[in-house]
Amino acid sequence: MPSSRGSNIQQNSNYVKYTYILLLVLAGTVDTISKKTLNIAHSLGKKFKHPFFVAFLMFLGETVALLFYYLGTPSQKPKSKENEKEESVAISQLDNNVNEKPELPVSWLILPTFLDFMATTLNTIGLTMMAGSSYQMMRGASILFVAILGKFYLKNKLYSFHYFAIFLVMFGLMLIGSANQIIPTKTPAGCAKSETETSSLMGYIFVFFSTFFVASQLTIEEELTKNYNVHPLKAVGWEGVFGSLFYAIILCCLQFVKCTPPPKGHVTWTTLMCTQNDKGEWLLEDSIFAIRQNLNNTVLLVNSIIFCLSVAAINFTGVTVTKIASAGARSITEPIRTITIWAFFMLPFVNHCHREHFNIVQFIGFLFLIAGNLIYNQIITLPFYKKVEDVDLESSKINVNYHTISQELGTKNEKV
Repeated sequence: MPSSRGSNIQQNSNYVKYTYILLLVLAGTVDTISKKTLNIAHSLGKKFKHPFFVAFLMFLGETVALLFYYLGTPSQKPKSKENEKEESVAISQLDNNVNEKPELPVSWLILPTFLDFMATTLNTIGLTMMAGSSYQMMRGASILFVAILGKFYLKNKLYSFHYFAIFLVMFGLMLIGSANQIIPTKTPAGCAKSETETSSLMGYIFVFFSTFFVASQLTIEEELTKNYNVHPLKAVGWEGVFGSLFYAIILCCLQFVKCTPPPKGHVTWTTLMCTQNDKGEWLLEDSIFAIRQNLNNTVLLVNSIIFCLSVAAINFTGVTVTKIASAGARSITEPIRTITIWAFFMLPFVNHCHREHFNIVQFIGFLFLIAGNLIYNQIITLPFYKKVEDVDLESSKINVNYHTISQELGTKNEKV
């Protein structure tokens, strides 16, 4: 009887584990798809091009993590002895032992919030200039900066397989970035060149440099969580609060920054960085117009809400997967997410001006990217590189999901 009960608990535990992994992939996929579809939507006769406003929505989504945190706080209701026993077993399986560390002052999260602010801004601007799948793949460049900062700032030791993995990742990124130059994409009939998803070089540059701020953010957070105790969802939630406050101020300022009207039919910095409202004015950001566009278009409004909720869902499911599965299981979800996004934007119902096409060079680059990340995290061990068994590598493990800090915070106490 006890063995049967234990078997059922283990089976239910596996169902829960795979369900949360599936939800993490789904939430990550919805996040990028909704973010990209926001950038190509139209309302009030104009394209919804508001990268700064969309970044603000992302921070609003992060604040929802505080709700998950406080709802998940154990209640003080009396429990039966049987329930207490079952709960203690579950907690021992899902949670690591709490270290005796002082609580992290919330105000200390302002610095990583600023780094997240910079990374999010550059990423969101870059996404307006490139395809969703390319954007998702390019985020893998953070492995380079995380490794460099980890070695020179945190004094983490890098082994030969780490360097080999970094080489694979960088080679893969170069292939992805040059895919449209090697195999050019033809502009579909009836589409303007600026409308097609041919991935501008500037988009790649913005996303690549954003990964430096991602790596800096993760490095600072790792240093803080080594010495202080903080729940991942609480940290993410407060970063969302601080980020929302930052952006509320920034958006008010950008509302009054005017851009030089571009020559008709020419691509300039104004067309890349600024937005045009229904009055014909070019502003660096017009948040009032963005709100009006949302209120005028129900589909756009629903998409904005879905984007906010997807950010919150990524944080919640990401922390849960890290706890009940492993850091490796979470890192595996990233390539699955990329493939799903790529496949979605190739579907026939996607507008032909924004539809993506299979590019063999990009696919090969993606394979190098996956291999590099799996080798770096020791999910795949190469026979000619000795596996490190006696060293805790969690300080050097990374995940390229840049939107949240829960990977780094949630896996610090996990063992390889």
